Order: sequence, then structure tokens, then C-alpha cells
Amino acid sequence: MSDLSDVQNSLVTLCAGILYPTPPTAPAQPSVAGPAVRIFPGWPLKKQVDADLANGICTVSVYPTDMERNTTRYLSKYRKLSINTPTLTLTASGQTVTVGGSAPPASNAHNLAVFVNRVPYVYQTQPADTLFTIAAALAELIAAVVPGTVSNGVAIVLPDDAVLGPVRVGITGTSGRKIRNTQRVFRITVWSDKPEKRDAIAGVLDPVLAVTPFVSMSDGTRGKFEYRGSPETDQFEKSTLYKRDLMYAVDYPTMQLVTVPQIVAVEINVSASVDGVPPFTPVATDFS
Repeated sequence: MSDLSDVQNSLVTLCAGILYPTPPTAPAQPSVAGPAVRIFPGWPLKKQVDADLANGICTVSVYPTDMERNTTRYLSKYRKLSINTPTLTLTASGQTVTVGGSAPPASNAHNLAVFVNRVPYVYQTQPADTLFTIAAALAELIAAVVPGTVSNGVAIVLPDDAVLGPVRVGITGTSGRKIRNTQRVFRITVWSDKPEKRDAIAGVLDPVLAVTPFVSMSDGTRGKFEYRGSPETDQFEKSTLYKRDLMYAVDYPTMQLVTVPQIVAVEINVSASVDGVPPFTPVATDFS
């Protein structure tokens, strides 16, 4: 989810892309504005700025100001943000189910369901699994209720009197909801040894920033981007330091993220009697 540092890093990436459409291959490579520019998050260190200015290298720093307000209007519902790609397959033919594909990583656990006699048998993959261990685990689950079920390599073989139903591969995804919106003003500062360099860099940055309506974050969310001002400083404690601040506000969301699995089987379990009606026996239902 996006926090202050994520927004700050996104602004650094935005500024770097404007000044260096092609990533630089050397520290002192000229930018499209002319001077070489070092771009980074945070407030610059005096020692580093002095060394860069002495070498003709300008600086663009991105720093959050204390101007902040809560812009939350309402809490949103969870919505799907991303879904993993399945790496495993289950194929049914006759009395045999074959496990195919490749074992998934730990970050993409699969739920595998095999319906036998209208009952689902579900196995969740483990980080150390292979196709063979997955087939063996599913066969063991089924054999506990359907004797005669065995695994043979990547195949699960059912006895002749078993009724093989659907086979399903379920994966996981990420859902999220906004729990807060924050508007924060950021100071994008150009530090230069000459006023003409400062003006050239700001002249390239500001027009592009001004027409950028949203800033994209690493988690896939976006923040509303608005211009707030551009104070300039010529008289500084050092005669060779010229500075301009580009003030922009970012209204960005803070998200609550959860990992959710796909549904591969639905079970109905009614155990309490209601108005004299006896309880039902738990039944696993196939809705395919």
C-alpha cells in the first residue's frame, strides 16, 4: 500500500523520467535540460551539495513538507487488484486425473479440487511440492474415503466404481480497499551553481509536472497531482547556490490489502434444527 515514502519515490521516478528519458549511464551525464542532475528523495546533505556544485552537477530533491490534511470522504469496498497466473493443470479422462504444468512458488499457492462421488477433495500446494507429491497428496485424500484410489507418478487413478466429477485449479489474488486519503504537499527543489542552470532545469520539469494529473504508485494506485507554487531563492548563504522550489500536492490513498483464494468447492453444512425440522447431514455439493 502507498505511504509517504512510496509517494516520494514515485515523484523521484517522475522527475528522473522527465530529465532523463533515457536512463543515464554515467553520474555526470547531461540531462535534457543541459546540466547534469542528481535526483533523489529526501533533503540533500550540505557536504554532498557542495561537492556536486563544485563539479557542475545540479540537484533535484523531493521532500515532503508539513502541509498535510485528511481528505477521506468514505471507506470503499474491497475490489480486485490483481490475480496470479495458474501454473498447474488438472486433466480428467476416464478414471484418471493427471497433474500437469509446473509446481507454483510459495507466493502463488494453488487449491486443487477433485470431485469424486459428488464430494470435493481439496489440496493446497506447499512450497516444496512437485507434480508427483501433489498427485500423491490428492490420491491419499481421496483414498481415505474411496478405497482403491492410488497415485501413479503424476496420475491419480480411481477405482472402476467411483464417479469422477469436475476437476478444478484455484489460484489466489489480491483485493484491496481504501482506508484513508491523504493530501500532502511536496517540495521538488532545484539546486544549482548558476541561475541559468536552475532556470533550465525548472523550465523542463515544471511544464510536464503541471500537465500530469495523477502520479502512479508502485502498488498500482494513483494520487491526484496539483500545483501549489514556485518560490525562488537567489540570495543564499553561498553565492554559488541558486534554488527554486516547485510545490506540488499529492492526494493519495492508503490501502488495506488481503490475499484471497478462488472458490473451487462450496460446502453446505446445516447442523441446527429449526422449528422442529431435524438437522441435515453435512453435504458437500457440486454446483458445476
